[in-house]
Amino acid sequence: MAGMTCDVCGGKVVASSDHEGWFVCENCGTEYPLEWMKAKFQETQTVKVEGNVQVEGIASAENLYQRALLFLEQGDFNNATVYFDKVLDIDAGYAPAYVGKLAAKCQMKSESELVNAKRALVEYTDYNLAFRFADDNYKVVLQGYAEKVMRRLLIERISAIAKEKRRKTEREIEEARRQEKLQAEERKRKEAEDAERRVLEAERRALKEMLSSFSRFGDSALERKMRSRLEEKLDKGCRTLGYKWRALGLDRGSNAALVTTSECVAQKSLSEKCNLDEQESWRQCSLPDWLNGTFVASLPFFIQEIIIKPPYYFTSLMNDMVFCLSVEEADSLFPSKESRATTYDGAITTWWLRSPGGFAGYFARVGSDGSIDDEGINRTWRAGVRPAMWVKID
Repeated sequence: MAGMTCDVCGGKVVASSDHEGWFVCENCGTEYPLEWMKAKFQETQTVKVEGNVQVEGIASAENLYQRALLFLEQGDFNNATVYFDKVLDIDAGYAPAYVGKLAAKCQMKSESELVNAKRALVEYTDYNLAFRFADDNYKVVLQGYAEKVMRRLLIERISAIAKEKRRKTEREIEEARRQEKLQAEERKRKEAEDAERRVLEAERRALKEMLSSFSRFGDSALERKMRSRLEEKLDKGCRTLGYKWRALGLDRGSNAALVTTSECVAQKSLSEKCNLDEQESWRQCSLPDWLNGTFVASLPFFIQEIIIKPPYYFTSLMNDMVFCLSVEEADSLFPSKESRATTYDGAITTWWLRSPGGFAGYFARVGSDGSIDDEGINRTWRAGVRPAMWVKID
C-alpha cells in the first residue's frame, strides 16, 4: 500500500517518534495530527502508517448513516438502530442519527413520519439529544415535527373528550329511557293491581249486598230437604267418578245453589310459571282452563246441563262456569274451620282459593286444618283443587 505524502513538499509522512498520535514529513518536518491521517485514509480507502499506528478500511459516519436509512426504509428497525449507533460511535454529535434511532424506536420508516408519534417528541431522549446537537436549520425542522405532533395530540384529546361526552350523554339518555320504561311498567302494574283490587272490592260489596237473597242453607225442614235432595242427585250422578258434593248456599232470587265437592278432585298448581314482579288475576292462571275444560267434560251430561253462569256479583269469574271459592266465600259459607278441612285421595290436604295472596305470584288457600291463609302460597306450588259451581234447582 502506498504511503501518505506531505501536503507541503510531497515527502513521505511517517509516525512521529517524539509525539504519540502525530505524524511527521521525513523531508520537510511538517507535523500532522491523527485526524489528518483519517481524512487521508478515507480518500485512499486503505492507509498504512509506518510506526506505531496502522489504520485500514474505516467506514465514514455518512456511509453508515445512509446504510441505516436503508434498513429504516425497509422496516428492519433492529438493524437500523444498530447502524445509527455505529454512526454515533464515530460522531456522538450527529443529530440525524438520533432522529433515526427515534424513528426506529417508534417503528416508522422515515423521520418525516415522526409527526404521527403517539407521545410528544420532547418526551423522548433521542429527540432531545438530536435537538441539542442540531444546527439552526435542522432545529427548525425538528421543532416543526414536534409542533405538528403537539397539535395532533391536542386535537385527538379534544376529540376524545367530545366523544366521551357524547357517550356519556347517550348513556344518560338511554338510562333515562330505561327508567321511564320501568316507571311506565310500574304504573301499568299498579293500575292492573288497582283494577284487580277494585274488582275484588266490588265483589266483596256485592257479596254483602246479596246476603238478603243468598245465604247458607237454613235449618228449616224445606231447605234441609232441598239441600239433601240436591246433594244426593249430584252424588248419584258422579258415583263412578267418586265425587261427592256439598251444597253451600242458596240464591233465592235465581233459584240456584252454589255447590262444591266434599273432597279435592286433584292436586295441581294454579299456574305453571310465576312472575314475582307481577300479580296475575285468577283468570290469567292455567287452572281455570282445566276446570272449565277437562273437569267439566268428565261430569255426567245431566250435571253439565244444570250448571249455570255465576250470578252478576261474581265479577272476577267473568265467563267461568266452574271455579275455586274466594276467601270471602270460604269464610262465610262454611259454619266452622273444621267443616272446611278436607282430603285428597284419603290424605288431609290444603286447597286453593281464587283470591290473590299477600305477595306477587301468591294465591290464598285453606290450610289442612281448615284455617284460611289469605297470605297464600306461590301459585306454582301444588295444592288440592276443590271445584265449585252454580247449579239450577228443580
